[in-house]
Amino acid sequence: MCTNTSTKSIATHWSLPRPATFTGFSGQKFISSAVKKIAKLRAMLGDKVRIGIDGGVTAQTAPQCLKAGADVLIAATAIFGQQDYAQAIKALRG
Repeated sequence: MCTNTSTKSIATHWSLPRPATFTGFSGQKFISSAVKKIAKLRAMLGDKVRIGIDGGVTAQTAPQCLKAGADVLIAATAIFGQQDYAQAIKALRG
């Protein structure tokens, strides 16, 4: 999915909407416009579906995503790129 995908299209075609997903490789930069898409999806869908965010999720970006309405944080590099996995997960959880 690319960043110009409409929020309505995301909501229609995904069982777990992930507004910032780019397939390819780990370590993607966070796309700040995804936060608005998450909020818009949450407003459109209410609590009927879970919303996940993938791409640049770190201890710094996770709170923005959660506040906007994301339920699932996909954060491979933020965890596996660290020496202490448990501490990295704790940092993501806030």
